[in-house]
Amino acid sequence: MSKEPKYLEVPQAAERLHVSPGFLYREIRLGRFPAIRLGRKLLRVPVAELEAWQAKQLAAAAG
Repeated sequence: MSKEPKYLEVPQAAERLHVSPGFLYREIRLGRFPAIRLGRKLLRVPVAELEAWQAKQLAAAAG
């Protein structure tokens, strides 16, 4: 039984969103994408936030 993680590394999140890690890092830095900073260098993306952001983007694209 596989359990989905609650947090993803930025490259993993970028892969799920079909964008480059660089794009996602920039969106996080600009405050347009939710992420949690752990210490000075580690960033993690909550899976629930990723899914909510993705649904919001799809809804906006649908009009």
